[in-house]
Amino acid sequence: MFDDKESDFWKEKLNQYQHMNMTRTGAERLSFQDVPLEIKNFENAHPGLGAKTTDNTSYITWELPVTSTVKLRVFFQSQIKVSLMQTAGGDPVKICDAKFPYNPFPEIEAFVKNIPDYKKDLDQLLKAHLQLSKKQKIAGEFIKAYIQSKISTEDYLWQLVPEKEAYLLKLTSTRTSEEKQIPLSLENFQSELSPYIP
Repeated sequence: MFDDKESDFWKEKLNQYQHMNMTRTGAERLSFQDVPLEIKNFENAHPGLGAKTTDNTSYITWELPVTSTVKLRVFFQSQIKVSLMQTAGGDPVKICDAKFPYNPFPEIEAFVKNIPDYKKDLDQLLKAHLQLSKKQKIAGEFIKAYIQSKISTEDYLWQLVPEKEAYLLKLTSTRTSEEKQIPLSLENFQSELSPYIP
């Protein structure tokens, strides 16, 4: 499969463009018979996109690459649905989709113009996420070692659960079965644990 951070990134972008389409002043619906001309005009204006059109008379599917693994798919029939697809293991998997009530080409134009910036933003986001994951993994090992040195297994059973940018320690008393849930940050876990350590 693919990274949730990446799919969330693209979902957010598609939601923005759907909102733009729904609220655009003077927006007009696109009739099905006008779709081929709109596609042709768009492809003539952007000859290097590598778009693909499938016309099955009752519906038209139009795809254009966004990244090496992500593509934009627009499905035209009685309604217009825009999807972002990602190749995972050779088969395209839908990341998200949205219905566009009006002609989607102004929003697709804006999206295409922003693709280089989106790629940079996504790259930075994924790098930051990778750094945080590494930091969390290392901190988790320190937290486990610290807990093992400070908390007796005769008194408590414990479980360390990774959270978004931290951990949650679940302490269960072996005597009373009382459970405590202690949020732990990556940097200050010792002081956050001190009230619970005898």
